[in-house]
Order: sequence, then structure tokens, then C-alpha cells
Amino acid sequence: MISGSRMFHLSLLVLAFQACSDRPTENLNDFIMINIIPPGEALYADISLARITVSAVEFETPYDTIIAVNSLSGETVSALLEIDPGPARLFRVGLQDQAGRFLYQDSMLRDKIPGVFLTIDFRPAQFGFGTATGVKLFRDRTPWDSFAMDSILLNIGLSSGTGPGHFELFSSAEIAGVELSPGTDMVIISNDQPQEFYDILALNQSKFDDFVRAGGVIFWGACDMGWNYGSIADAALELPGNIRVSYLLDQANLVINTNFEFLSNLSDTLHGNYASQEVFFDLPYGAIVYMTDTGGNPTLIGMGIGQGWTFVSGQPLEYNLDRTTAYDIGVLLPRIIRFILGMSAEDALLHFPDGNLESLTAFEPSSSEVVGSEGSSRQ
Repeated sequence: MISGSRMFHLSLLVLAFQACSDRPTENLNDFIMINIIPPGEALYADISLARITVSAVEFETPYDTIIAVNSLSGETVSALLEIDPGPARLFRVGLQDQAGRFLYQDSMLRDKIPGVFLTIDFRPAQFGFGTATGVKLFRDRTPWDSFAMDSILLNIGLSSGTGPGHFELFSSAEIAGVELSPGTDMVIISNDQPQEFYDILALNQSKFDDFVRAGGVIFWGACDMGWNYGSIADAALELPGNIRVSYLLDQANLVINTNFEFLSNLSDTLHGNYASQEVFFDLPYGAIVYMTDTGGNPTLIGMGIGQGWTFVSGQPLEYNLDRTTAYDIGVLLPRIIRFILGMSAEDALLHFPDGNLESLTAFEPSSSEVVGSEGSSRQ
């Protein structure tokens, strides 16, 4: 069995090494120096702990160490870690606040050569930032007849195809055969889908759960019962973190903390018709509430699951982005997409006015896409 790791603060290096090891100090080369360089952002002031894990194919369980962080000092956090030498050691750093929420992350794959001292500098970014290089969008029909998502993908320079810098569009009938690649793919589950879509998604739920646990990122649009009539509840589909969802309309949503990069320089209150139609309850420990309705109920949340990250929205963002310039909550959609792809959120366009949309109709699933369908709506 692989033994546990030993972690020492740099300032206590000599005393700690002498107290905890019978080996001479020249064996310091067996150790790894971990440096966590502060990001220089206001959000970093909330950080109190750093969690460092190291995994490898031959490890039965990852090394896992937590150290205290004095974020107000603005100084680099340094520590020594001893692990078994070998190739392809995956180092992950997560920075938490006192509520247990992971706000920053970084990772690096390095070899540890026996007897060679190794230094690794981490520069954590806000959790979820730059965690994908391409998009896999799942939908059977456009939500509320909106091509807002399509316009965003084209506007930021993605093109149809596979791999980095590309997007792919899949119907529910294709879900079982789609390969999901953590660290490369951003999975988008579209809002407002027909019942068949949610039924098939429920049958393949473990596929998406495994993807996130392995380090993938999902943007989950949880607004159902729209113009396409599908119900998440009727499909017995569990949302990430087993959160509960409840239908509750509100024409205004509140931004909780503009220190999050994709919420920076936004108004404290965003409006829509509606701004939100679903709220979330029973959030797991460590979940981040980015926005609430005017009653304080979460409407946009994020959470770490395994090594990955999930955003869940109860807001009809597509509808509000391309219908009228009178509503501003739709701007969240391009901001979140750009954030996950490692782009500046503040460069996102504010609106895609109706009638001026570029669309991906040429790439729609021909067996299921119905553009311009009519019907009543909870919207």
C-alpha cells in the first residue's frame, strides 16, 4: 500500500525534517517544493485553506494534504511534500474559503525523478476558468426558439468540428455513443427540452457523472417545462449534487459577489422576463451561490464534484439574450461560456437581437430539431 505523504511548512523546514525523519538532510532531494502564487484578486482574500492532492496510476489512494493560508498577507504559500518518485504525478491545488467552498484551482502533471529536488509553481485561477477548450452541446430543440447559444459559439470563434477551438452538437439519440473528454470538453445541457430528451439523459446519467468526477465541466440549463414541454422531474433525472429544484418565477435576480470573474462589473440586480423560473434547495456542502432571486433562493450555482466542476442555472438565459435589449440577465450566458473556455468574460456581447442571429441550423440534428415551433409556455 502506498504510504501517506508528509507536508511541512517552509519556515519550519529544518525542525520538522529533523523531528519527522531519521534520514540525513541531504535526502531533501526526495522532496517536492510546492509554491502557490496568489492571483492578486479581491476574491482571494476569502481563502483560508489550500488542499493539495497527488494522484498516479499506481497509487491506491491519492495523497491529500490541507494547509492553512494567510490570504491577507499576499505572500506565496510554500510547503514541502514527499511522495513516491515516478512518472506522471498529477498535482492538484484547490483553495477554499472558511465555508468549504473551492474558489480557486490549478493542476500540473509532472515526473518525480528519484533524488532530484523538484519545484512546482502553481498560479490558481477561479474554479471553472479555462477548464475546457471545446464545446459539446446537447439538445433536441432550440430552447424557446432561440439560437442565442449558437450565436455565442460562433461569436467567440468556435467552428464546427472536433477538438480544441471547435463545437459539436448532439441530439439525445446520440448521447450513448458520445465520448466525453475531461480537460478538453465543456458539456452544455440546453434549457427547455422535450420529454424524450430528459428521459434519455436520465438513462445515461452515470456517463455525465463520471465525466465530471474525472475532471470535466458541465453547464447545466435546468429550466424545463418551457415551449418544448419536457419535465426533468417526470424523467426522474437527478441534477448535479442531488439538488432539489422548484418552479418559482421572478423578474429580477441578485448578484451575490461581483468578485467572481464572470460576474465582474455587472449591476447588483439583473432583470428578465423572467430572470429566473427555477430555484434550488438542499445544496451540497461547498456549493457556491452566484445569484439568487429577490427572495434569496439560489438561481445560479456552482459546485465541485470529484475533480470536476458543474454550473447549474435556473434562468432562461437564451430567451432573455436574443429577445430584447430591455432585459440584461441574458448576458450571463456568453460570460459563463467564455469563462469556462478561459476567455475574458467582460468581452462578452450584451445582446444578440432577435432577427440578427447567426445560427447553426446546418448542424442541427435533422431527426429531432424543430425550429419555430408554437405552443404555450410557462415562460
